[in-house]
Amino acid sequence: MAKQNPPATTEQRRENPLVVLKGQIEARQNEFANALPAHMPVARFTRVVLTAVQNNPSLATADRQNFFNACMRAAQDGLLPDGREGAIVIYRTKVKGRNANGAEVEKWVDAAQWMPMIFGILKKIRNSGQLKSIVARVVYEGDTFRYWIDNDGEHIEYEAADNPNRNVIRRVFAMAQTLDGGNYVEVMTVDEVEKVRAVSRAAKGGPWTQWWDQMACKTVLRRLSKRLPMSSDLDDLIRRDDALYDLGGASDAQRAPRLRGAAALDRLALVGPVTDLPALEGPSGADASEQPKQEPPQVTSGRSAETGKGTANKAPAQPQSEPDRGDDDSGDATDEDAPVEDDGSAEDGGDDSAEIAALVAEIGETPRGIDTGDVSQVYAFRQGMTAAENGITRKAVPGALRSKDREPEAAAWQLGHDLATKRAE
Repeated sequence: MAKQNPPATTEQRRENPLVVLKGQIEARQNEFANALPAHMPVARFTRVVLTAVQNNPSLATADRQNFFNACMRAAQDGLLPDGREGAIVIYRTKVKGRNANGAEVEKWVDAAQWMPMIFGILKKIRNSGQLKSIVARVVYEGDTFRYWIDNDGEHIEYEAADNPNRNVIRRVFAMAQTLDGGNYVEVMTVDEVEKVRAVSRAAKGGPWTQWWDQMACKTVLRRLSKRLPMSSDLDDLIRRDDALYDLGGASDAQRAPRLRGAAALDRLALVGPVTDLPALEGPSGADASEQPKQEPPQVTSGRSAETGKGTANKAPAQPQSEPDRGDDDSGDATDEDAPVEDDGSAEDGGDDSAEIAALVAEIGETPRGIDTGDVSQVYAFRQGMTAAENGITRKAVPGALRSKDREPEAAAWQLGHDLATKRAE
């Protein structure tokens, strides 16, 4: 008779990284509750975080401070890390530490980063009331799609096919309409999207390999957002995962300075109502949980928008997502069109202190030369450090920070770059 192993002791079970992390997550429920908007129960948010860890056990061994910073930012955004509204992704990065002899060394660690997904971003933008409508779409083979520019401005014609070939992607576009009727459009080729992906630290894993179409829509929306008259809160939400990108080389970072106010409203004029276009509802136009598992789609390079002819390249597979929808019936508010209560948290800057504290912890000291009460400046400071650590020059200030009204953030970015450079000397 084979000898059976004795059951694990309580101490042995606690040593399991997943068990340890579960206890730490549950112990932080009060912190999450303080950051979450009133419509989202902390129990549901905690459950979704635990599900994310169970689905991706590598989160349990990632840098713990990074992981909880990512959780707090998700809570402050009022979004769930369920793979639909957002995701906590892992990327490799170098950190400084000391070896057994006390000497300072650099080592590679798994860092965690909060990444709002396209559904979460659109949900927040719609609920903000700052835009009349906004959509983002992937154009597949078989869809009707034309994009042209004439003396009257930019124009787009789009109609989804009943049975498009979802294995071939032609274009990705985003459109928005402001409250006073101003219309904006951004169109990207697959090659342009892939260039942005190429400078992502998470290019070979996470959302880029699981939900390419969602990340493509988010990428084109990021470009479009640089021309939209939105609040700094929404702007920060869209740029939440900038730390994952080499901003000096990203194609969507080298844009003209963002326009605001009347200048932004007068920038473009489109023919036809934007509201006639269907909103993005899932990885390919339907709810993510209903999508069949697909073979890796082909993406087209250099296609004509009218003919769809071109050279096909392979893109990552897009397995179906299983977001945690929960069983709470009170204040669920997961529908993208459901109104968000004006609760004064997460949306009006009232929780900036928590985010600032998290950023300062990442920086390792209180930043000098900036307004440390302004989360945008502290965030830009941290971005500058990340850029320097990745070999980006001091002159490569992100295009989004080069407008006149964002000079303090640009200066903070360079100060962060200076600090990281000094530490590396």
